[in-house]
Amino acid sequence: MKPIVLVLLGLSLAGCAGEPSVYYTLTAPAQSLKPQVVSTSGAAYTIAPVTVPAQVDDSLLVVRRGEDGIMKLAHDRWSAPLGKQIGNSLAVQMTHLLGAAPLSRAQTASVAGKFTTVTVDVQRFDLVPGQFALLAATWQVSPPQAAQTPRALICYTELREPVAPGVAPLVQAQQLNIERLAQAISLAWQTGQPGADTRCQ
Repeated sequence: MKPIVLVLLGLSLAGCAGEPSVYYTLTAPAQSLKPQVVSTSGAAYTIAPVTVPAQVDDSLLVVRRGEDGIMKLAHDRWSAPLGKQIGNSLAVQMTHLLGAAPLSRAQTASVAGKFTTVTVDVQRFDLVPGQFALLAATWQVSPPQAAQTPRALICYTELREPVAPGVAPLVQAQQLNIERLAQAISLAWQTGQPGADTRCQ
């Protein structure tokens, strides 16, 4: 019986190894976006490259396992580096909310000192299967260098979204968390009033 068990196990592993990879994006479908809620009144802005924790900065999806463990999913991948995924999603969401797209790197070079910079440092990006997806970030909105009274807005936002079992619900929950982060940044920048999940100084 023992050799048979080993053969069956080997066949099972071989089958798993042949599974195709599934690629995910953090940019939500256009139809899921909320209506425009604020306006920059023509203010130019750019989004700096987003930083993410080293333990989740991987092409594979990384999920939490228990209190202290993490696990990489062998066949579930991001379609681009995680930091770039988050930055791209924020750009899409903020374009919709503010009515203006962020400046590209080439555009900022041509208008040096005349644009606002949004910087996002992700502190936690937790995927807990069947439980929740959590996004926590420190972010800063720095006014143009040419502003009369330059004062950066520095805030911290923590968002948690419950999920059903499976990988797709985790990704969809983080899409929603990033949408809510974009709303928090846009509203705090435009109105000076942070939302319930945000603390500013």
